[in-house]
Amino acid sequence: MNQKNHISTKDKALLKKLRKEEKILEVQHLKISNRLDSKRTSLWRYISMFLKLLTPFRVAIGVACLILTLLIVYSMFITNLDRLLNSECGFNCGYLLEQPPSYSNPLDYILLRLSSHHEKYFDIQMFLDTALFATMLIYTFICILYGIVKIGINFFSLEIYRLRRRDTLPQALSVVSILVILMMFAFSMQLMSIAPMYVTFGD
Repeated sequence: MNQKNHISTKDKALLKKLRKEEKILEVQHLKISNRLDSKRTSLWRYISMFLKLLTPFRVAIGVACLILTLLIVYSMFITNLDRLLNSECGFNCGYLLEQPPSYSNPLDYILLRLSSHHEKYFDIQMFLDTALFATMLIYTFICILYGIVKIGINFFSLEIYRLRRRDTLPQALSVVSILVILMMFAFSMQLMSIAPMYVTFGD
């Protein structure tokens, strides 16, 4: 028993060296963790400061987002209603319209009016339709992410994954990425219903 428990001088020196290296690694790990935490804290502090600056404008931003949402929903509804009522070939051709739309589509009209300045180079109005279109896509992307974070990833009433700050499983992030890609793809497929004249013919 004494021979088994006996540690040679060489092994003791090696063990002492390994413990010293372990302490050094622990100190380095602690320093790196503190740096990362400080960076995250500063980032969230800047975000909170930015949100506080937007506090007086939150009502205006909310009204603008509500108007944009209603425009998108109304444009999709009125275009699909027009196809359903005025398509000559009906179901056989996918309710295509051979004539210009019969009902007014406000979002399509706005994009067409803004795109009529494309012949004026080096003019700020040249990019207004692109800016509105990009705003609409970014707003849709933010709404998708917000809905997924608030509701979580569920299968009917069964909760599969919950998204929390610094406490989200890698599998949940993979599923969220796939869901966002599919939802944005579905939204891009609906652009022909949101702004048919603009998407098809541009200006």
